[in-house]
Amino acid sequence: MKKLISLILILCMACMLVPAMAEDDILGDWYLVQLNVGEATVNPASLGMNMTYTLKDGGVLEVTGEMMGETNSQTGTWTQDGSTITMTIEGQAQTATYADGKIMIESDGQTGILSKEAPVVSERAKTVAADSEEAFFGEWTLAGMDMMGMTVDKEQFEAFGLTGYEATMTVEAGKVHTVIAMGESTGEQVADYPSKFEDGKLLLTVEVPEDQAKMMESLGLTLPEFYTIELLEDGSLVFSMEMMGMQIGLYMVKSDTAAEQPAA
Repeated sequence: MKKLISLILILCMACMLVPAMAEDDILGDWYLVQLNVGEATVNPASLGMNMTYTLKDGGVLEVTGEMMGETNSQTGTWTQDGSTITMTIEGQAQTATYADGKIMIESDGQTGILSKEAPVVSERAKTVAADSEEAFFGEWTLAGMDMMGMTVDKEQFEAFGLTGYEATMTVEAGKVHTVIAMGESTGEQVADYPSKFEDGKLLLTVEVPEDQAKMMESLGLTLPEFYTIELLEDGSLVFSMEMMGMQIGLYMVKSDTAAEQPAA
């Protein structure tokens, strides 16, 4: 009987220690490492967004967000009830779930995952110098895009309001034909660029109609003399261009329809 009572006491003490251990574990910096938007899963750091939740002793909460070079910080409170965490900022309460060393926040059909390990940005393949102009020949289609500090793969476009962003490109000797749509309401922009092979990449001559050049000048915008196309280590390429003063990188892969025809 004494052994049984001792065992019960030990178990009771262990149960009393669990909340304290959980609270100790939960203190500190938590980083937003994953966003689930619909069926898309995104690393926020790849979008140029860094967000840190700092849970301090005494129920003090600090949230710091950085996006496109701008930083914003807010202070609030937090409480824990078992696996449920309630964060309150400016009177707005947000409930989260703590489990398996992660904090999960759900809001408006989106789920954010917080971790104590800072997110790591997956870098694009590095550019390489092509041996000849022929390395670029063929038909290419859009696979992803860099824009406004964001790096987004095509399968994630819809989740981030980029529906209708499409691009195809045909590269021939001395010429590049592009068809680009930057959103459903823009329509397709078709262009043919004279090209030249230089230093392992293609340079596309940018020719702007005089009326468009004057309009852009009035807006304080200028176009570069050349766009560039560079090969990447993984066999894809990046088409670096500028649109309305915004730098855009279009990542493109060989189209399935670009297979070589059999010799006659």
